[in-house]
Amino acid sequence: MERITPLLSGRSLNDSVLHQTPFEKSLRRRLVKVGSVLELIERENEYTPASALSSAGELRRLIDTFEELDSELARVITHYIDVSLTRKRLFKGEETSIKHVAYVIKTAAAKGRGVKDGYLKEVKEIYAAISAQNPLAPPFDLARPHFEKDLDTFNLSYQVLLDNFRLLAARLATSNELTGTSPYSVTTLQALVAQAEILTREIAVIVQKIFVVYEERLLVFEQIKESCHAICKRSRFVLGSHHAVYKELMALKHAIM
Repeated sequence: MERITPLLSGRSLNDSVLHQTPFEKSLRRRLVKVGSVLELIERENEYTPASALSSAGELRRLIDTFEELDSELARVITHYIDVSLTRKRLFKGEETSIKHVAYVIKTAAAKGRGVKDGYLKEVKEIYAAISAQNPLAPPFDLARPHFEKDLDTFNLSYQVLLDNFRLLAARLATSNELTGTSPYSVTTLQALVAQAEILTREIAVIVQKIFVVYEERLLVFEQIKESCHAICKRSRFVLGSHHAVYKELMALKHAIM
């Protein structure tokens, strides 16, 4: 049975969406092996480190650092998804969502007798662009080879909707005929645009934070691997290549690397 230290049994082994991706599941399994390496050298009285890198204290410190970054990453990704879903509801799904408001304005304009054909045609074209574009769910699997492309597509889906809704608000503001038929005021449309812009800026800031913490966490994991490698080399020198602990450490190392 695999051993697990208290360091790896708490805050990061949670139900965060972060830990549901294939890469993260693999990473968690490797970290359990790291915990077993730490347990082995702490229990082996004959083992003595040659440097900080091959010491139990340094490995424990690196695990602690990784866990802190992992918890922070899980928190930031959860926040990113929450804000993204709030924005998605603003664009589609609520009675006062951008897509619904655009539909109501288009329908009212089509029924309005005083709306000029040119205005009506333009409103229908704007609505067609809004109707054709659905707001996408936020991508969160940073290990996917095409994650940045997925992120660009995600952002573009909202930009297309917002740009066209701005056009609709601008057209409503310059046409008394349209204003007269619309159940929604120009102020209402402008408020929706402002809300969407605020959420979009917030998401952009959160995404940058995700990238920073994700890279920091990967760097620490590389340092963990270096520490495990140094421990294996040192255990061969101290314990000998035929020692049971050394053999177990080598098996764990291969699983971690």
